[in-house]
Amino acid sequence: MKNKTNYKLILKDKTIQNIYLEINKKINYVIDHGKLHVKHVIKNTKNICKALSVSEHNKRLALIAAALHDVGRLCDNKRHCLEGAKFAQDYLNRKLTEEDILTIKDSISHHAIKDFDFNSSNDVAWVLLLADKMDNVRSRYIKKLITDKDKERISYFIKKIVLKKFSDKVAIKVYVYKKDIIKDEKLQKTFDLYKTIISHFKKDSILKIIKV
Repeated sequence: MKNKTNYKLILKDKTIQNIYLEINKKINYVIDHGKLHVKHVIKNTKNICKALSVSEHNKRLALIAAALHDVGRLCDNKRHCLEGAKFAQDYLNRKLTEEDILTIKDSISHHAIKDFDFNSSNDVAWVLLLADKMDNVRSRYIKKLITDKDKERISYFIKKIVLKKFSDKVAIKVYVYKKDIIKDEKLQKTFDLYKTIISHFKKDSILKIIKV
């Protein structure tokens, strides 16, 4: 069975490192889409897999998908999911089984909400979607590019989002700098998305807002 790579080896690859360095230069956006974002998504993936009792095999694939999920932004920001999936398929060729590559490719190609198949049975895709969308936090902002308008964005008031097993449920713990942001309609829709994803894993969830 082919098992010649993992997320740590991918992140050490100079080709991947250079891609993520160049992405921020190309996009020139206040929120990081390079190696910092990837680091956050990998951390989120580990947290999600633990909280939702994801199998070790799917955890491994999800971490690989997390390491590669945004490489397509270097080619085409708007079509980055599809471009990233194509890159991942070629990059992982002969390193993993065809089945595992297809699982990762499908996950990357659908990690944008507008493209996601909510009838999908691919657990890795569900994990990647959640890990990516949980990274709406202040630490992702590039300080030298922040404007006063950026400081009004909802994500600017969020320190971190984590999942935690809580009795027979999963708690979505949101650490915020400003507690009343929970009233925001857009943020509430985001939490509804989180709950939908968690329900795919046959678990109920509760929301906890923690002011820091």
